[in-house]
Amino acid sequence: MKKNYPVHLVLLWVTLGVFFAACGKNPDVTDPSATILAQTSFEGSFVPFYAYHPPETQGLSFAVIVPDETAPDGNSVARISHEPGVKQGDFIAGISFTFPDDAQPVELWGQFYMKPSANYVWHSIANKIVYMRMGYQNPIDGTSQTDHILGVNHNHWTGGRENLAPNIGWSTQQGTNADLNQTIYTGVGEFTREKWHRIVFHLKMNTPGQHNGTGRIWLNEALVVDASNIMWLNAGNFGGIADFRLTPLWGGGGPEVIKETQFMYFDHLILQTGPFPGYD
Repeated sequence: MKKNYPVHLVLLWVTLGVFFAACGKNPDVTDPSATILAQTSFEGSFVPFYAYHPPETQGLSFAVIVPDETAPDGNSVARISHEPGVKQGDFIAGISFTFPDDAQPVELWGQFYMKPSANYVWHSIANKIVYMRMGYQNPIDGTSQTDHILGVNHNHWTGGRENLAPNIGWSTQQGTNADLNQTIYTGVGEFTREKWHRIVFHLKMNTPGQHNGTGRIWLNEALVVDASNIMWLNAGNFGGIADFRLTPLWGGGGPEVIKETQFMYFDHLILQTGPFPGYD
């Protein structure tokens, strides 16, 4: 039987629908044409993601779930620690998701929230937040690609804020294929200690061997990186995105060493095939 709702309720629903469509930034709403591949708000579990740690003998970084009253979604968040002694990007815990070999996406949209602890200090040379491996192993030269999306270079803390000018962007790394080493730091933004920041990203694979891949990043709703000239896959490779890893890597060179425990918090992580409302 068809229900007849009061007119004032119908008008309220329509008004709310128009409002959310207009602002287009509700993190709990996704585009109806998009398929969610994996999501979590870390309410008691990392599933369907996997938490990994460095070798137990190192004990310099750990991923755990902790309560947080400020969580963007729910009541708990993921916390990754950097213990004293962390240096040169070694031994960092993380949160990962592996795409099936027969279903590697060639286009991926993602979002997550991140918050630095009150004492968080970036490495002065390089910091990397997300890593992704692209394509299958190259049958010609035996290489595979390892790529990260969020790099923060140089230490600009001023009054508790990390000013980026312009040091946020994409980078691709490949130890044996120089064509796949690209750095695209074009974004300008700001990170504040103990404040949640929303990051949305969009990747689209290139024609193998050509610089026509897409890589975009939004920081707190602002488009800070808009690149359409990335070579994610080389001429001998194929496939899509093999895995996704939240790995707040600290450093990558230089003599600096973390002197006191600091944390990076994450929440409301979503990977999907299409855009979020308001992002296209």
